Amino acid sequence: NDLADGSGANCPRFVPDGNRLYVFFTVHRSEPLGTYCHTYSSWTEDGVQWSQPRVCRLDDGFPFLWRVRRHDGGFYCPTCFPGQKADHEDGPLELLASDDGTTWRHHSRIDRRDPVRFTEEADLHWLADGTMWCIVRALGSARFYTSQPPYQSWDQGIDLDLGCDAPAFCAASGQVFVAGRARMPGVQPVASTTGLYHVSPGKISLMAWTDRAEDISYPGLISPEPGKLVMSYYSDGPYALGKRKPRYFDQYKRKYSDCDIFLAEIELTEQT
Repeated sequence: NDLADGSGANCPRFVPDGNRLYVFFTVHRSEPLGTYCHTYSSWTEDGVQWSQPRVCRLDDGFPFLWRVRRHDGGFYCPTCFPGQKADHEDGPLELLASDDGTTWRHHSRIDRRDPVRFTEEADLHWLADGTMWCIVRALGSARFYTSQPPYQSWDQGIDLDLGCDAPAFCAASGQVFVAGRARMPGVQPVASTTGLYHVSPGKISLMAWTDRAEDISYPGLISPEPGKLVMSYYSDGPYALGKRKPRYFDQYKRKYSDCDIFLAEIELTEQT
């Protein structure tokens, strides 16, 4: 099994599809030119037995797929790292599509690379009329894009003037929400939080936020029942604020504090 070679697997993203539950995750490998990521997919029908993970491909490359969504019988994912010919450089923001979640193709270009620089952290949401929304973490503030079926052309995009790192869309109670890391201005030294935003065309409004931390992000967001949201996220807040002593392991060179995983239950009211 080429996954059991000491590489790090992380960033799992679940994608429900009828009787199947898909998962997409990245595997980081150290190569002569640096660390390289491959995205794998697998699925289950009972939560116990999973299919053999298969590496995702785009032509002769390996695309970095951050958050995959299922819509109208297909898989979609926005990315600026298509991985063509093992290219490590970020590029334009592209919409990729797939029929099986493993073999991907270019569907459309959302935006060019210059003057905006993007990250892989982006998400998609469809409205009832078929309109597709895309929010992406750019180097600066987040950006908002809109497209109509068949999603071959996009508007020029709007700078949201807010940070929304690692965005996660979710519809609930007839409204649309997105979770993502927010930066609280004027708060030092710990100035990040994971926020819940209300989404309207071309605009997001911060509604609620978690405790502050130095490193806090990667939310998941679902609505298990009407009027309720559940958000998952990681945070080093207790350690960064000195409330808990970190346990540092030498093999993790990038990060010198621990993180815990949290779940937040959010009740939506008529005033939301």
